[in-house]
Amino acid sequence: MALATVPPSPARRFSANPFIAFYQSSIGKKIIVALTGLYLIVFVLGHLLGNLEIYLGQDRLNAYAQLLQELGPFLWAERNHSDFSGHPPHRGNDSADAREPRG
Repeated sequence: MALATVPPSPARRFSANPFIAFYQSSIGKKIIVALTGLYLIVFVLGHLLGNLEIYLGQDRLNAYAQLLQELGPFLWAERNHSDFSGHPPHRGNDSADAREPRG
């Protein structure tokens, strides 16, 4: 009985650009998924901790609001960064859109 032979798979061709070649590799894709997952965890925990400030009293909440005011340029940079994440842009107050009659 003859053994079945599997033809060798063709060699993978990667881009000459090292960033594209990194993304084309399976390890590169896994690292990108891990980094974006870590970013999402930090994002959610940051918002969770910020929202929990309401239970620590008015002075603590006002201090947190002041911190957010002082971090304004950084927060805008973060918003601009997330605009390139593939998500649709925020349109503003969606509740105002819901009150307008649709035609």
